[in-house]
Amino acid sequence: MDMQTELPPQAADPQQLAPASEKVSAALTDLKQAVRAKQAEAICTAYQQLKEANPSSAAAVRLTLATQAIGSAAVGIIVSAFAHRHCFMCQHGATPCRSCDGTGTLPGEDLSCPRCSGTGTRPCTFCNGTAWADAEMAPRELRRAVTQMQLGHVKEELRRATEILCTLKGKSLNTLPAKQRRSAVHWLRKIQARLADLSLRDELPAEQRGRLAEDAERMDVCIDRLTGF
Repeated sequence: MDMQTELPPQAADPQQLAPASEKVSAALTDLKQAVRAKQAEAICTAYQQLKEANPSSAAAVRLTLATQAIGSAAVGIIVSAFAHRHCFMCQHGATPCRSCDGTGTLPGEDLSCPRCSGTGTRPCTFCNGTAWADAEMAPRELRRAVTQMQLGHVKEELRRATEILCTLKGKSLNTLPAKQRRSAVHWLRKIQARLADLSLRDELPAEQRGRLAEDAERMDVCIDRLTGF
């Protein structure tokens, strides 16, 4: 768990907890099974079912019920599941380029495809290249914590990318094997898309969102150098 991630509060008074209905009990059972199986999507689905089973209950009550069912790490596990929920319309934020059928070159020609810059992929139009599920799919009470966790992950990815690119300057970038260049561009595009996505999140301060947008724009230089455009 990222130490900077602020988890939502639970119910302080056990008396706030009403007797569990059949639907609530079933949702908690599904949640426990999903946690045991370490299946992020199933955890998200079970928590949503818990919310639907008792829509009038406060978020803190739901989180306390989850904690009673699966232990003290419950809230962190649920937040992590939503933070890792992925887009179902693509593979890692990208889809095959239609112009070149994913080859990176124009049909019948030995030229890089101008639409995908020779990478063979285009950013997914559903998630805008983030590979994340829509942020609004996360329950409102979890969105701030989910955003903070995703921000922590992206900062780490950006740090790793910076370290790698610092060792590949000038001619080194241009001499990378084609497959390695494609993988690097795909990875950088995903980081860029995630920075751009986070820059639009209301859960973050305006000043921080501005810095994230600037970081996203600066990545164009590296991506352009790798694609040769």
